[in-house]
Amino acid sequence: MKALLAPSHLDVDAALRLCRARLHQAYPVTRWLGAAGSGLQLELAPLLAAWILAESGEPEAVARSLQTAPGGEQRTPLSIGLTAVLSRRALDPMLLRPALNAIADAPGSFSNREELTAHTRSRIGPFSHLLAGILAQTTSDRLNALAENLGASIWWISRLSRLGFHWRKGTLWIPIEDLSRFNVRLEDINRCEGSDELRELMAYEARCVLPWLQRGWALTKLLPPWRARLLALFLRRHAAILGAMQHGRSNLAFNPDGRGLRPNLAISLRILIGLVTTRCPLE
Repeated sequence: MKALLAPSHLDVDAALRLCRARLHQAYPVTRWLGAAGSGLQLELAPLLAAWILAESGEPEAVARSLQTAPGGEQRTPLSIGLTAVLSRRALDPMLLRPALNAIADAPGSFSNREELTAHTRSRIGPFSHLLAGILAQTTSDRLNALAENLGASIWWISRLSRLGFHWRKGTLWIPIEDLSRFNVRLEDINRCEGSDELRELMAYEARCVLPWLQRGWALTKLLPPWRARLLALFLRRHAAILGAMQHGRSNLAFNPDGRGLRPNLAISLRILIGLVTTRCPLE
């Protein structure tokens, strides 16, 4: 993925293809986007690549890449591709700057839910807005609001499902006040197995995330049919993880290897069958 941040003189088509290739190489699951057409893959590739690179410890490098002048010598495949895709929607890549700053300056913990929510909005909101604009092929305040709810819920679910892994990397994605409320100590997370108190805490965190996912799910109704179904397929996987946490099945979230909590085979099959609908399974 870091090759996307190297100076390049590629044309737009070549830059987009390179972004897509690197994205598929790092995350093979993104090949599913091809079900809605190769054009969508190419459009989403640079934005998803920028997000992955930023979250992987390169927010400053991504920011520098986006600051390069359109005709400058230091253009990169990422900046070439992202600028081209967003300019078609009259969107500015520099809208990502606040998110990149938030990623670079992320604290190691959050005292309360208000702090966690504010950080998540600043970190995920700009990416969510641009992603929704590409998917819906338009922009509006309602679209942005739904995208922000959806982006925040996906972000929290991904962090909670690998809570132990992220804590060992230096960030706790549960408010400190919630740990105190359920009598959970940081040492409990390090044990790689869930106590009753920790499972109750995870169930509570899942209940807090659920309204965000339910509100954001309405975004699927604003998208073209196949894009809506693909988004719903992706969301159903996260809904399944959230449901497992709500029912106390969260032990795998404390594994140190980063694999975390994920749907079992039976649930995965139901998720695939759900491709024919965009209905939220947690309603």
